[in-house]
Amino acid sequence: MIVTFIDIYRARFGLSPICAVLTQHGISIAPSTYYARRSMPVTPAELEDAYLANTLVTLHRENWSVYGVHKLWHVARRQGLELGRDQVARLMGIAGLAGVVRGRHTTRTTRREEGAPTPRPGPHSHTRRGRPASGRSYSAPGGGENPVMPSEP
Repeated sequence: MIVTFIDIYRARFGLSPICAVLTQHGISIAPSTYYARRSMPVTPAELEDAYLANTLVTLHRENWSVYGVHKLWHVARRQGLELGRDQVARLMGIAGLAGVVRGRHTTRTTRREEGAPTPRPGPHSHTRRGRPASGRSYSAPGGGENPVMPSEP
């Protein structure tokens, strides 16, 4: 990943300045490390991860792209893939897959017109849990008695 980043910007800035800036920001890489990694072929583990991620993408799309880690893990096991749940989560992150979360969908049926006047704030617009934000309590006129239900004598 860092090697790809360096490949993109190497022609513009040069290898040594990029390595120096990355080191200043906590990603320590020497130019020799860059060249060594670039000359290495793809490792078998990276290749296997790529194939597994591709398989998970296919399974995710076959299930309407709504399955999260847990359900996709079960589907993969039913398909005969011996994967752990954490491995499925890691591969989903690499592939950019995410399940649908219940309760976070909001539908806006109206849109505010540009230039429309904003409504005037009401008497309790700055409240928390029905109490005024200032900490004061409001009572009914007449010392707090309920005018509809008189107190008992």
